[in-house]
Amino acid sequence: MRENFRKIRDPTLRRNRNRALLNAMPSCAILTHMNTEPEQPEDLARLYRRAFAEYGARALWNKRELETPTPADALVVARALRMKGNREARRLAEQIERACRAAL
Repeated sequence: MRENFRKIRDPTLRRNRNRALLNAMPSCAILTHMNTEPEQPEDLARLYRRAFAEYGARALWNKRELETPTPADALVVARALRMKGNREARRLAEQIERACRAAL
């Protein structure tokens, strides 16, 4: 068992080992993490408030939360999340941008 996790220096051997590992896995194991259902679009205001609740101190410290945000306000927040947030913040920014496009 320990031999399987040795470092392999030759790239062709490394590729062959990776192929062997993939071929040994059942095909259903690869698809278990894939979500085939379409995402349900969330409400723009809910996404806006979620951004402030989760990333207000880190990425939105210089922005003011508005009671009724417009799509333009939400896009400002999405841009700040992309620039100052982490990977999850970037995903939230993408959801906000999708909701803004749907609102137009």
